[in-house]
Amino acid sequence: MKTSVSPWMLLAVVFLGFAIQILLVRASRRIRSRIAKDQPLAGLIQALVAWGLGLASVLLWAFTILGLLELVPETQPWSHRLLSLGIGLFGSLESVIFSPFIQRGDTAISIYTVLQVIVFVFITVLFARTARRVLLRRVLSKTPLDLGVQHAVATFTQYLVLALGFLIGVNTVGINLSALSFVAGAVGVGVGFGLQNITNNF
Repeated sequence: MKTSVSPWMLLAVVFLGFAIQILLVRASRRIRSRIAKDQPLAGLIQALVAWGLGLASVLLWAFTILGLLELVPETQPWSHRLLSLGIGLFGSLESVIFSPFIQRGDTAISIYTVLQVIVFVFITVLFARTARRVLLRRVLSKTPLDLGVQHAVATFTQYLVLALGFLIGVNTVGINLSALSFVAGAVGVGVGFGLQNITNNF
């Protein structure tokens, strides 16, 4: 025997959805307000926050609608069909994301791998720029070194972090690092000359 659902319960579910949406919007605005415009990759960070807000909103209202359909006995079959459809789409999407589209030897590259590399490169670039800024403003500025030497040391540190991040990212993709031995040797020579020029200014 099917029992009717109180309209107040349905309104409570909708109200809860709106309350969570307001909290998400406020959290997004607070995060954006704390991102300085001159901060490295500020535009990209704000775009990622906006994208995350949109995704969270879609998931929130999808679950809210499914919850409303599940509460009403007459619409429960619709809820079950939509849920089955969503699970099927998620399975297909998972197959597309994790299936490699490039396979060469031991190297398998998929969409998931590319997304991993993008996120890692983003974090590496952000960390490298932050390291350069902190090193220049809080460490080197208190030394008797010339301003040009300070900028040279800070820039060298930034490129060193980027180079290490690049090597780790390539290893994450699964590319054999032995194939990059020539590039690594050239980078080592360049680093040696850079250190020589820096030490000559002391």
